[in-house]
This record gives sequence, structure tokens and C-alpha cells, in this order.
Amino acid sequence: MRALLVAGDEHRFRRESNLLRRFLTEKAGVDDISLEKGPYDDPKQIKGVLRRKLDPALAVDDEPLLLAYSGHGNGNGWQISPGKLVEYEFLGMLLAGYPGKVLFLNACCFAGAAVSFLKLRGVSGKRLSFIGVVDENDETGDEEFLARVMHNWCFGKPHEVFKTIIFRRPAVSGDPFERISAISKEVFWGTRHDRYFYAKTAKQSAPWI
Repeated sequence: MRALLVAGDEHRFRRESNLLRRFLTEKAGVDDISLEKGPYDDPKQIKGVLRRKLDPALAVDDEPLLLAYSGHGNGNGWQISPGKLVEYEFLGMLLAGYPGKVLFLNACCFAGAAVSFLKLRGVSGKRLSFIGVVDENDETGDEEFLARVMHNWCFGKPHEVFKTIIFRRPAVSGDPFERISAISKEVFWGTRHDRYFYAKTAKQSAPWI
């Protein structure tokens, strides 16, 4: 199986993508992994990589490509570094022409905005599985999103919407912390292709998480 991992131009995003690469190599048996982690002097650089990796000739029947992004984003695309954008419209164009299965993990602000661009380009939900950390209206998401995906795969189950408890200091309160319960607004679209990955890693421990 193949994987294309793209990290935004910050240490935390590179670290998260490196963690995912290690997991895919050691536990999921993925032997063809590309990790793009900047610095990005020109968006044409990463767009060229995406074109090559999503070449229709590279598609393999019944083996999905994993496309994973960790970084900043806005409603129009991946903000790979300040002032530099990889547009969802561009990604939709490439994915529409790719005949193989794709699992797209999108870990950025406004992640769910990608879905409307994919649909506009005619990307089939039968070929593509999309999981975004937040919907198109949400600026912040769970920073442990990719770690939880890996954790679920280790125990032979698909990623599921996670219920989280957020702790924060209140503006005015006698208590040291105010507790707020919330459900993450993760976005699922298309056919669930992550079974190809969790089937290989079931019942494994996860000391790296």
C-alpha cells in the first residue's frame, strides 16, 4: 500500500506526520510512504508531488492510497505555510482523475470544507473515504485526532467520533477549573476504506501514542 503524508511548516505538524509514518511502517505494513514536510518556498513544489503521487497509472485495485494532511487550513485549502495555499479545488481535480481508492485524513482548521470541493469535481464517495477533524465552520479541532485514528486501528476498529471533555479556566469562578463536555464535530464522507489499515494492525499495543 502507498501513503502520501503532508505536514504544514511547523514543528508540531512535522512531528505528528513523522509519528504517522512510523506507525504505517512498523504496524500497518505500508512500504511506499512519502512525507512532505517543507519548508515550502513555492506551492508549486508540493503540487508537483501531489500530481506525481496521484498519477492514475499508480492506482492499485483493492489497495487504497492514504492521503493525510496535518497543518493549518482555511475554507479553501491547506495553508502549508504563511501565505501559501494548496487549494481544495486543485486536490479535487487530482482525486477526480485518480481511479483507485483513497483514504483522506484531513487534520486542519475548517477540514470539512474539502468535501464540497470534492463533490463539485465529481469525486465519487464510493472510491474516496474522507475523515476531517472538524466541519467546514469550525476553526479548532482535536490535536490528538491522528493519534486516536492510529489507536483505534491498533485494536481492529475504525475511527469513531470521539467524546471529549475540555478543561479551561473560567473568567469568573471560585473553582480552579470549569469543566465543559463537548462532542467533536468530525466529518465523515464516502466509503470507509480505513478497514484496510486497521485489519493489519489489530490487537497491537500502541506504545508510541
